[in-house]
This record gives sequence, C-alpha cells and structure tokens, in this order.
Amino acid sequence: VFDTPVIAAINNLQNCDDGADGDLTNGQTETDLSALTAVVLGSQDTTLFNVSYHLDTTDADAGANALPLTYYNTTAFNQTLFVRIENTTNTNCYITEEFNIIVNTTPTANSVEDISICDDNNDGINSFDFIADVTPTVLGTQDPLGFSVTYHPTQADADDNTNTYPNPYSNTLTQESVFVRIENVENTTCYDTTSFVIEVFDTPVIAAINNLQNCD
Repeated sequence: VFDTPVIAAINNLQNCDDGADGDLTNGQTETDLSALTAVVLGSQDTTLFNVSYHLDTTDADAGANALPLTYYNTTAFNQTLFVRIENTTNTNCYITEEFNIIVNTTPTANSVEDISICDDNNDGINSFDFIADVTPTVLGTQDPLGFSVTYHPTQADADDNTNTYPNPYSNTLTQESVFVRIENVENTTCYDTTSFVIEVFDTPVIAAINNLQNCD
C-alpha cells in the first residue's frame, strides 16, 4: 500500500508584467514555479513525492510534458496550469489540481517637469496641489481607476510606499525633490517611480518711491 499525496490549497499566483519585450501591458512574465512546490506539498516528505507542472489536465493525469520550473506564460494575463504530485515509488498514486497565474499590468511613471514658483510673501513656503497639477502627467493615458499615484520625500519611501505626502503639500525647504509612485490597484507590488524638483523663489518688492523733482 502506497501513500497517495494530497495538495494543500493553492492560491492564484499574482505577478507583474515584466516588460521583457518592451511592453509592460502584454500580460506576460516569467514565473518561478519551484516556489509553489513547498506550498502544494505542505508538510509531506519531499523525498517521497515528486511535483510537476503541466499545461492541461490530460498531461497532468499522464505525467507527461512537464513544464520547465522557470515558466513564461503564453496566455496573456490569466494562464491556467495544472500541478501533479505523485508518489515516487508508485506513480499511479497521484493527485492533480489546477491554478492560475494572474499577470497584472506594471504601470509607467511618466516623467514630470520640475516646478518653479514665486513666493507670495517671501517666507519660502508655498502650497502644491500634486493631484491636480502632476498626477495627470504621471498617468498619461493610463486608466486613473486602475492605478494609484502617491508622492514621497525619498526614493526609499516611494519604493516602500511609506511617508506619503498630504495633498495639498506645503514645502519645508525652498528646493525639494519629490518622489512619485504609481501602482496597480489590483496588485500594489506592480509599480514604477519617478521624481521631480519643486523650488520656491523670492518675489522682489519695491520700496516706496517719491516722485523725482528736477529743474528744467
């Protein structure tokens, strides 16, 4: 009597489009299937059972045409695959299950021009409405419902999505770098960043001028 394997619950794999062909919207990316093996095996003995991945249920049942563990999906955005676990001693003792690779679009952070403004009272501080004045440029033609844009003080904050600036934002230095993050709302690990500079310049004032009195 040989042990029949079981498969732990499999969540769909969420990935970001890698833009390998220069297109971040084609719904394709490279997936490391070996990372899923530990999940599907759970606590089962890795020396007792073998795990393989297949394109369809026929191949999975037959244990044929196993996919490479580094797999590039051929069906855009949503690829259905099948995993097979078999007893290495008796391969007739096996189980299969299907799962999906979901590929989310990776956004592009379009470049933003630096913003230079004149101070209204020469205190070095001004108010910036990034949502109204910058976000449309960052988005470009990308769907504003599908992507979120935030603003941060450092590149690390933009990468980690921390210390988000409020809107409107009041500067603390007369010249500051602002880092922008645009992310896919369905999968926030799919993101891009850019940056720009804001600078506030003193506005000159004119002292009171008396009329000039001259003699002909």
